[in-house]
Amino acid sequence: LFPQQWSEAILLATMSKKGSCFFFFFFFFCVCVCVCLFVCSFVCLFVCLFLFICIYFGLFYLVKDLNIWANIKLFVLSGGVIIFLCAMINMKYKISAHMAGIGGLMGLLINAAGLIQGNLLPYYIGIIVLAGIIGSARLLLQEHVPSQIYAGFALGIVTHVTLFLAFQKLITG
Repeated sequence: LFPQQWSEAILLATMSKKGSCFFFFFFFFCVCVCVCLFVCSFVCLFVCLFLFICIYFGLFYLVKDLNIWANIKLFVLSGGVIIFLCAMINMKYKISAHMAGIGGLMGLLINAAGLIQGNLLPYYIGIIVLAGIIGSARLLLQEHVPSQIYAGFALGIVTHVTLFLAFQKLITG
């Protein structure tokens, strides 16, 4: 069910006029990210985060009118909100954006559990293992301390679950 809806969303988005504009913007974004990776600085980090925010909200603009599962739309929107919150928090404190992304994925799974019938335990275990691997890598690279890792993961979960609860009427129809 999920792969079919994702592929339909991508196909419909690319066939529209908005879609062609978005993919030109996406190409521009990729070039900017490559430049930012070579010139590593604090300002460049925020340029990259700003571009990611634009991509997520641009993608949400593309899929908001498509006839796909509303939780997919919400996941795209929450990705932009999570990156925006990470950028704002990182101006004063440091927080792990990698873990915020994984936390958003966990938030999606928590929300989907109420909508999907079936055993989701293997998916929970997979996301927790992935979060552990990414968190451990960030610690081993000495990019973060444990509190920053936990804060990022919690931000991702709380943001996605909060958006889901706020838009629950839209999700359940």
